[in-house]
Amino acid sequence: MKKVIILLLVLLVMSCNYLTDPAIMRYFNQDLIDPGSLQIINWGEKSSLFDSETISGVYKRTVKFRSKNSFGGYVIAEWRFSVIGSEAYLREEIE
Repeated sequence: MKKVIILLLVLLVMSCNYLTDPAIMRYFNQDLIDPGSLQIINWGEKSSLFDSETISGVYKRTVKFRSKNSFGGYVIAEWRFSVIGSEAYLREEIE
């Protein structure tokens, strides 16, 4: 039974890491006031940046997260990114 629980915990941690997006995480590390306070609430699905076709390595993704502001309080925000190759660009902040 212990082995099953450990296996499930390992799979859970691996699946959480799978959901991260390196380009967006680099953007957060460069842009946030306190990158260490970042808590991802929800990773949106990757979708095509263009309506008619899918190009490898080019997509858009929405991320809902919590992080500290300049006053030290936590705020919740939702941002939509465009990712091209290994670079993420903020498209809009969603209210």
